[in-house]
Amino acid sequence: MVTHFNGYSDFLSDSVWTRPVGQFTYSPVRPNSFQERGQKLVNLLIGGSPLFYERFNMVVPLEKQVQIMEGSYNTQRQLWLDSKPILKPGVYKYFQTNRKFVGLCPSSYHRTEAPRLSAYGSTAHGMKKVLLLDILKVISSQYNLTFLDIDMSACHSRVALSLQGNIHNTLLYKALNKPSFWGDQVSKYKRTFDKYDLTFKECKGLLKIPVYTILNGGNPCSPDNLTNNLEDNCSSYSKQFYEKSPDADILSSELGRDLHKILSHDNLLNELKDLNKNCSIGLRDKGVKTYRCYGVDRINPYVTESAHKCISRVFQSFEVVILTSLVKSCLQKGNIHILSLDHDGVLVYQSNKDFETLNHLDLLASLQESFSPLPHYLLKAPVPLEFKRIIQNGQELSL
Repeated sequence: MVTHFNGYSDFLSDSVWTRPVGQFTYSPVRPNSFQERGQKLVNLLIGGSPLFYERFNMVVPLEKQVQIMEGSYNTQRQLWLDSKPILKPGVYKYFQTNRKFVGLCPSSYHRTEAPRLSAYGSTAHGMKKVLLLDILKVISSQYNLTFLDIDMSACHSRVALSLQGNIHNTLLYKALNKPSFWGDQVSKYKRTFDKYDLTFKECKGLLKIPVYTILNGGNPCSPDNLTNNLEDNCSSYSKQFYEKSPDADILSSELGRDLHKILSHDNLLNELKDLNKNCSIGLRDKGVKTYRCYGVDRINPYVTESAHKCISRVFQSFEVVILTSLVKSCLQKGNIHILSLDHDGVLVYQSNKDFETLNHLDLLASLQESFSPLPHYLLKAPVPLEFKRIIQNGQELSL
């Protein structure tokens, strides 16, 4: 067991956290005044990851973590097999692969070609959600811990909004200023979805994936994307369809046709589809054309072989820098600790005793206050925080 954890004082006292001043101007095709600071912030976050690892291993010994992870994996894998999932040749699902668990908290993060941080191994970072929840429930009950999954609400969409001119007249601005962004999107097509007895979660998934697909330069109405959307978000409907017609194309189903119609004519998607055209500049060298864009997370530009990839780099660069502010806000509390970094949020934990000292809504408001200056500086607008879930005493609390 690790016994040399010394806290986060060096991490939190770094001068890079000084609040930026002045007005920030950004263009994806030009260098900007924040990129050097953004690179330092992300590097600081990567450098702090061993602290998160050491601290969690002091609370839950590594060997115990592995034991719980292996037990939960075997249980969830069997439940998945019993559900008779849709399987395709050459496509391997999460529970079809053998996994070696070495610990729940990542020991380190690294950068890839994209701005997002990644971690090696089967840890909480990138883990199948149903498995992670089962593991957290077991640990919370055995170690008197409360786990809080904090989300930066619709972060990509808010970055997209900041890239548009005259934002107050856009459909995206109006949607983001509704009490519930996804609730409003689902309600537009309630009459259609009600025909299939879909849950809100299923409806949200059918509409959320296309928004992020188009924001990242893809086509949500391509046959592959539509098929994956239906199979991933409406598994019960998909299984019933394939059981009746094993060789049929799910896009020919009634729901498949309705979804194609919805996505083809959705005004918000049509507003966003051309946003990626302004996020890259083409360069040709020795007959080879590449595309360049600048983020806020590193000094050097991103270079890709496709213009469509540039907008994804832009969104993720903002996302990872804004994430640093959320991590700092959590650690400044003194009794909140990091378990895993997500792309658009963070999974943290407290002792049950510490969690119960403050109403969870008051805690969220306090985190929001200290978190907000950086996203507001970069985007000229707030990024609301929300609890996706809270797990305590082996149960997921009702929010």
